[in-house]
Amino acid sequence: MLAEPFDQVVFERTTRRDGLVVAAASQLAVDLLTGPGREPSQGEALLRWMRSDEDVSRV
Repeated sequence: MLAEPFDQVVFERTTRRDGLVVAAASQLAVDLLTGPGREPSQGEALLRWMRSDEDVSRV
């Protein structure tokens, strides 16, 4: 799916890993929770992971 962001804030707190730009976990969670289909349940799973391992999810 290709999309253009409404606001440039989605590019804040990105990191580079192995040459790829990676979104912040918090941004990914928001995007999933407000998405269609299975995305909200995937967002909930991501939030559970973020709560269970805060040291890793804050990187």
